[in-house]
Amino acid sequence: MTCQFGSGYETMSSFTVKDVRCQLCSKYYADPRILPCLHLFCRGCLEKLISTESPGSVVSITCPTCRTNAPTSSKGISGFPRDLRLAREAKMARLIEFLTTQNLFCDGCAPGQSSIVLQGSEQTSGTITSEHSTGSSTSDHAKAFCCNCNELLCQLCWDHHMHHYRFRGHHIVRLGGNVATQVMSYPCYDVFTCCEPGHEREALSSYCSSCSDVVCSRCKTADLHRDHSYRDVAEMAKEGRDKMSQVLDLARIRVKALTESIGRCSGLIEEVELTKIKTATVLNSAFDDVQRALEDRRKMLLASLEELMLSKSESFKLHIEALNSLKQDISNCSDLVTNAHQLFSDEEVAAMKGIFPDRLQSILNESEIVPLSANVHMGIAVAMDTASLIVSIKQSGIVDDISPANCTWTVKLPFVVGVESKLEVQTRTSGDVKWAFAGVQVQAELSEVFGSEDMVVGAVGQDSHDIDGKYTVTLTPPAIGVYSLQVTVDGKHIRNSPCDVHVVHNYSNLKCTNEKFSCASYSSTKINCMVIYSGRIYLSLWHKSNKYHYCHIAVYSLDGKREQTIGSYGKGTHDFDDPHGIAIYGDNMYIADRNNHRIQKLTISGTFVQSFGQDLLKYPEAIATISNHKILVANGTSEIQMFFPNGNVAESISCASPTDGSIKSLCIYDIMVDATNNIHVASKESQHILVYSRKGCYIRKYGDYNCHAKVKLSKSENGCSIVCYNDYFSEEPITQIFDMFGNQICSLKGIYSQFYFIAGVAIDVCGNLYVATSSSVMKWSAS
Repeated sequence: MTCQFGSGYETMSSFTVKDVRCQLCSKYYADPRILPCLHLFCRGCLEKLISTESPGSVVSITCPTCRTNAPTSSKGISGFPRDLRLAREAKMARLIEFLTTQNLFCDGCAPGQSSIVLQGSEQTSGTITSEHSTGSSTSDHAKAFCCNCNELLCQLCWDHHMHHYRFRGHHIVRLGGNVATQVMSYPCYDVFTCCEPGHEREALSSYCSSCSDVVCSRCKTADLHRDHSYRDVAEMAKEGRDKMSQVLDLARIRVKALTESIGRCSGLIEEVELTKIKTATVLNSAFDDVQRALEDRRKMLLASLEELMLSKSESFKLHIEALNSLKQDISNCSDLVTNAHQLFSDEEVAAMKGIFPDRLQSILNESEIVPLSANVHMGIAVAMDTASLIVSIKQSGIVDDISPANCTWTVKLPFVVGVESKLEVQTRTSGDVKWAFAGVQVQAELSEVFGSEDMVVGAVGQDSHDIDGKYTVTLTPPAIGVYSLQVTVDGKHIRNSPCDVHVVHNYSNLKCTNEKFSCASYSSTKINCMVIYSGRIYLSLWHKSNKYHYCHIAVYSLDGKREQTIGSYGKGTHDFDDPHGIAIYGDNMYIADRNNHRIQKLTISGTFVQSFGQDLLKYPEAIATISNHKILVANGTSEIQMFFPNGNVAESISCASPTDGSIKSLCIYDIMVDATNNIHVASKESQHILVYSRKGCYIRKYGDYNCHAKVKLSKSENGCSIVCYNDYFSEEPITQIFDMFGNQICSLKGIYSQFYFIAGVAIDVCGNLYVATSSSVMKWSAS
């Protein structure tokens, strides 16, 4: 939309007669008001346009120039801003026009004639008395004009004006000369004066906050502005200029953006032409191929016709040769028989014993066998489905716009840190048709959404050069984490973009480091859980026999140094009986004290804080924390109990059965919360790991395990990699590593040939894998 400015804003530095005349009344502006569309009109002209049903109601006025609707306030037309500059310029133009007219008479001799200079202006209070004015009955022509007194002066009054002390310093304009220059040099005209009737000579001095208008000193004492609040004009001007500066800054930014956009669009016009040329080349090449194929087919069919007709001709020629040969034999033998019949004697004929007639008869018998007509068909079959071919040609090919929403992408997931991943984008039309030639710009970007740094990895797609509309983008993630993958075609997201993807460690070369440390005092000690947090390994250990009871939490460094032992066997505030799951969040550690039917909360240094859940939990085994500081506990049922950090019950999450109906009920024995706060569940009834939202809504499943194997869960420190492993009751220990979305990263079945069972598995921030048996922990390096 183009903004049209009203008269007066096209030439702010200098005015013309057209600039200072109202478009409605064609007269000089009188108290001009600015509408929101920036068109200007006299106040009186605008008041004539208002029509209301009831007085005092808020109405709107339609701009006579652009027809824009401008709502008015309760103040009516007075609520619109006043254009002081235009009002002053209109006043000067009116004065100049008046002073350049003919037959002006002295106001001292004929008072009141100059009152039209300012409409509604005050008359000069003083009267000029002179010998000329009192002694002459006929007014003299005016020779000058006093800008201070607003009076026309004849020569005598002018002389009196020049010498009288009361008029000393007045600005006198000589008529007949350059009146405009003399009037505009009057310093008082640089002062903005009031537009209210009777106040035209009063300078504007204050800002009325109640009326949002600039007023003079006399207006402040008038009834219209009585008891109103006022502010300094300079203060209001500063606020106005600050607002102008802010808007100008925004305007400059917007203009810069528009300029850049125009430049880009101009460049895109060139790209459109290039794309048109490339596409036309593809189309011409395709139709050239079609034409070559049609020409080749035509030549092949004509060659087949030539070969067929040649075969027929050869058949006819052979038949003619056979008939000619037979004819020649009959003719030759007939000549011989004729000669014998006519020339031979009776003795010769009798001696031949009829050999000549027998031979001729034999040839005649042979001729009866040979058909007189050739056994060759003359018809030629031509099968050309021309109509279908024409329809197929007419319907072949399509020229359509690329639809980013229908374009698809494929890539091998998950992304591996430091390894190039090639993402392939197939462009499609709005009709979901694969494109042969796209001519578009394909971009892909990975932005980290769960990491500590705002990391962005971008790449631009390159055409695969096989003219099939496919583009290939190469991305190399620099660090592990969860990223938002954004794939765009010409700046617009394609199907399934953006989406979250997982960047994992490179586990393809997982190697045993032979770093091993002992973690149990007794050979029959059972490790129930192993967790790595902030560079430390936390193990829940349990041993119970007739002689010894051994329960505590052991803390090791990653290099195997034992740093701390927390708790002992018992039922006290700092004791455990078969401790299982360990969850660490912030400075607190939560332990599932199974046989004591409770959760124990300790500081990370091992100081007891509290225990809770005794009245609600039976045999808690698995425990996890979620990002809102709440604690999740698996209690052997389909419900996951949620607690506040202070131990109060928050709510219970009821995990629904999978939508495929494969499982009717769940008995959850292990849980894990990933970086997106989704809950991964291991259940006795399921051969898969089930994933649920925080509200218990089923999302997906992954993995496939023997129904007799008890699968347990662990995760990397950042929660992005999930480790599923069989515990030591399984006959075939196996560990599989997945990303958060169920994509298998690797399977580590072969590395456990030396172990009889697996007691625990965990991953540190560097991707190193730690495997625990009942008595030791071994490290496997991912580097």
